[in-house]
Amino acid sequence: MTRRAGVLLAIVAAALVAAGGAATVIAQHDVHQARARAVLVASPPPGMPNPGYAPGVPAMFAIAIDSYAVLVESETFLRRVIDRRQLPMTTAELRAATVVSSPRGTTIVDFDVRSDNPVTARRAATAIADEFALVIPELERPTPITVEVLAAPPAHPAFPHSTLRTIVLASIAAATAAAAVGYGARRSRAPAESGTRPPARTGRTRTTATITGDRS
Repeated sequence: MTRRAGVLLAIVAAALVAAGGAATVIAQHDVHQARARAVLVASPPPGMPNPGYAPGVPAMFAIAIDSYAVLVESETFLRRVIDRRQLPMTTAELRAATVVSSPRGTTIVDFDVRSDNPVTARRAATAIADEFALVIPELERPTPITVEVLAAPPAHPAFPHSTLRTIVLASIAAATAAAAVGYGARRSRAPAESGTRPPARTGRTRTTATITGDRS
């Protein structure tokens, strides 16, 4: 690799890193996230003790909680959410923007929604939780289950440190590219320098001068 080629490669690598970093910052800068929370509460009917219940954490929820995430992602559920709240999203968009999770060992279900519009993210998260609170008691009947909804607070940036993280990664990538170019340049100079060295002597050569002349 010649010096000129190495410099050109470094410029191209730096341009690619800068373009990738800029694209990442632009893509993540306007993404906001809101979380609404639903808390499932159940108690056995009066006079009918059930060993499957524990205070605040019924054993049945440990099995049912995973199926609730499937329910929230269904076409019918999302369509009801959008129609009730007039959300400016399609079912596919809302499904892609929503993440359903549950802290282990609890009856809490969290609904995280991301959007480039913080108001839409907050409305959608709360709408999903509200619809969830209506559907679950119907599905679990005759078990007396109620769902308490904690509405989503104002949305916050989904990637608050995206700019700093991108700068750090870009710096590491640029340093790696520069090191690779420098290593390649040193490797390319080594054969050229070895080709200009004089051949090494394999042994000693003794030269004897003979002087001839007339002897008187």
